Amino acid sequence: MSYWLLALILIAQAAIFLINQLDSDPHYPYVKLGAGSASWPFDNPQYLLLNLAIGGDMGGPVDNSIFPLQIEVDDVRAYQKL
Repeated sequence: MSYWLLALILIAQAAIFLINQLDSDPHYPYVKLGAGSASWPFDNPQYLLLNLAIGGDMGGPVDNSIFPLQIEVDDVRAYQKL
């Protein structure tokens, strides 16, 4: 079985999302544009939620014949630079 490597690198002025390689181009960089939780929610306490999101605006229509599905998580790690 192969797994994806997903990473979130959170620095003072940006949140950088990476998929499959830590040295790859950012999948979705989220740049801090201002103060307050409306423009920069990462100053607030955060929680990790792992889900199997299917469909929606980015995923498009869903073929119900694919169900049931499951997500298998091998490892979750969180690091904080001191």
